[in-house]
Formats: sequence, C-alpha cells, structure tokens
Amino acid sequence: MTGLALGRWTARRPFGGLLLAALLAAPLVTACTTEVADGERLTAGIERLRAEGGERLLKALVPGDWDTAHVVLGPATSEAIDEQVGHRTGLGDFLTERAELLVLTRDGELERAVRLSTRGLPEGSYRATVRLRAPGGPDSELDLIGG
Repeated sequence: MTGLALGRWTARRPFGGLLLAALLAAPLVTACTTEVADGERLTAGIERLRAEGGERLLKALVPGDWDTAHVVLGPATSEAIDEQVGHRTGLGDFLTERAELLVLTRDGELERAVRLSTRGLPEGSYRATVRLRAPGGPDSELDLIGG
C-alpha cells in the first residue's frame, strides 16, 4: 500500500489510523518484554535435592547454552533486575514474594528467565560451573559452591 493509498484508506475509516498505529506498534511492545518461563520442574528438582541431600551442578538442573545464572529474590522491579544482571533484560517487575527468579545469560545477553516457586538459592550471580549442595532434610539450606 503506497503512502497516498494509505492516507485515503485511513481518511475513509475514522478509526483506521488508530488501528493501523496499533498494528504497527504491537511488535514493538512485545519486543520490549521477555517472557518468564514457569520453573515447576526445576523447583521440584531443587526441592528433591534439598530433601534427599547431595550435590548437583546447576547446569544439570537447568540445561542450556548459558554461562551465568543470576538469582533474584522477589519482589524486584525491572530496574533492580537489570542492575543485578548488569544490562537491560526486558524483564518486567517481579513482584512475587515467595519466589525466586533465575536469569540465565550467555556472554552478557539474556538467554532466558525462569520463575521458581521456592526460596533457598542465595541471591547473586554464578558461573555455569556452580553446584548446589544440601545436607538433606525438609528444612535444609542450599549452598551454591564453586561458581
């Protein structure tokens, strides 16, 4: 559609210009936010490790092409998440109190983000070589070591 034809199309339809603007802006809006994956399986794996005790690579629980894991405790604003990760992530506010957000990056670029419905991972940034360690028992504390 040429500029002249587009002008005639929107002039004949009173809301045509608004509709066209909304359609053009939609990809920009969706590109600004990154979806956070539900980490039910990861939460279950962490809880199992906590109860049984032992040690596992975080990379074994969260496979993928990432080199750094950032643990963010909720609630956190998008600005606080970006500050902890070190760059703009496109993640929105994370306002859940009893949860953690695991932000996975590769060479400083966002790989993905996973919401955990548990607490226990210490807040901070860790390399892909980090291991989770738990002594075992329902209330055992998790340690992240080697990362």
